[in-house]
Amino acid sequence: MRDVTLREDASKVCAGNRARNLATLRNAEMGLIRQHGRTDIAATIRDAEYDKNLLHALLRLEPAL
Repeated sequence: MRDVTLREDASKVCAGNRARNLATLRNAEMGLIRQHGRTDIAATIRDAEYDKNLLHALLRLEPAL
């Protein structure tokens, strides 16, 4: 499920620590989504692409006025 959403299969990152860094970012993203109380990670990522308020809520940022 997440491989399709985050397109990890198409990634060409393999040198040095880059793959590990991307995995860390992916895990942090999923952790923020779970802390927000959502269980469907893929749907939340798709929703956050179009809903800036959801993205701000996930990142705990105040929306710009």
